[in-house]
Amino acid sequence: MLRDIKNINNIIVLKIPSKENFLIIPRLTISGLLSEYDINIEKIEDIKLILNEAASLLLTTPTNDIEIILKWEELGKNLKLIIQIISKDIDKIILNNLMKSGLRIHILNYLCDKFSIDNKENIFFINLEKVIELDELEKDSS
Repeated sequence: MLRDIKNINNIIVLKIPSKENFLIIPRLTISGLLSEYDINIEKIEDIKLILNEAASLLLTTPTNDIEIILKWEELGKNLKLIIQIISKDIDKIILNNLMKSGLRIHILNYLCDKFSIDNKENIFFINLEKVIELDELEKDSS
């Protein structure tokens, strides 16, 4: 029986300054999490790319913070990963980034199972969902 992702305790919340060089923190967190499931390096690199491209959409000035929420759930032979990136400081720079980010958005649509950008009460939310199929060898070792 599948559980509702909102009712699970598998959640990591990171708040980082809005600087590209701080993206190493959530990237390493994702790598560590996925390596616990023996997911191959190509799949891990895809997820890190997803995180990097999505977070880059909201990175503006060093005074802004972004919040990154990682949720995951084991779904039998798959792992469901949900990433939400939040920026509470809406400004013209973010809007310009989003308007000029056609390639990034195309990459995210291609690599994610679900991708959306929402703006609610001057807070931007980027929502990403990826279901990762565990390799046959990895399935046997579970």
